Amino acid sequence: MEHNTVKKLSYCKKRLASEKQGKVTLEIQCKQLSDDILQLKKAEKAQWVPEDGIILEKTEYVVEKGDTVFDILQKACRENKIQMEYSYIPVYESAYVEGIHQIYEFDAGKNSGWTYYVDGKKAEYGCSQYELEGGENILWEYVCNYKIKEEEGIE
Repeated sequence: MEHNTVKKLSYCKKRLASEKQGKVTLEIQCKQLSDDILQLKKAEKAQWVPEDGIILEKTEYVVEKGDTVFDILQKACRENKIQMEYSYIPVYESAYVEGIHQIYEFDAGKNSGWTYYVDGKKAEYGCSQYELEGGENILWEYVCNYKIKEEEGIE
């Protein structure tokens, strides 16, 4: 009986190890706000904006089969005790990140909020639908005016 249990545990460990796909990096920043804190509509929100705009420095995470950008963000926030609030949007079948580190959409105007990039390119679909393969670099960025970012041609 004991031998059988050891065999099962060994199988589970092998299975879990085989589901790991590699590593990704994730960074969270609000540099536009740190560069111009006056963009905040409420002055009391300034306490949440780091001087250098970095909420989480580029950090490496293990990716398992099926992990999404949202899964890694949740893991990073949980492990680093960073507040994060989101809602599920049924029409897009994806999570929508409303706030990170007490900085929320619309805190710096009607076109402000959180957006994410994978390997330097703005993603075109929801963060809980973007499956990772391993090797990606993820950046969550608070933008004060997403329309200006789009006009500048920044992907």
